[in-house]
Amino acid sequence: MKKEIFDKYASLVADQFFIKLEDMFSKSRVHPRPEARQMLYYLAFERPIKIGSIRRFMEENGLPVQHNTVMKGYEKAKKSVEQDKDYREFIKKISNV
Repeated sequence: MKKEIFDKYASLVADQFFIKLEDMFSKSRVHPRPEARQMLYYLAFERPIKIGSIRRFMEENGLPVQHNTVMKGYEKAKKSVEQDKDYREFIKKISNV
C-alpha cells in the first residue's frame, strides 16, 4: 500500500515540476530535479512513510539514497512549504491522495 502511495506522489511531483518521472530518479542535480525529490521526501515522510521505506522505494526506482539525504531533503522541503504559498497549495492539493 505505501509503495502505491509513494509512486502516486512521485508521478504528481514530476508533473508539477515538469520533469519526466525517470529524471526524478536520476543522479542529476540539475534544477529542478533535486527540488522535486525533496518534495517527494516531504510528502512521503508526512504521510507517514518510514525513511527506510522511502530509501527502498527510491532504490527500486534506480536511485539509492542515504538516510541523511532523505532527512536533509525533507527539511529543505519543509522550509519551502512553510515559507512559500505555492508550495503549501501544492502540498494541500495532493496530500490527500
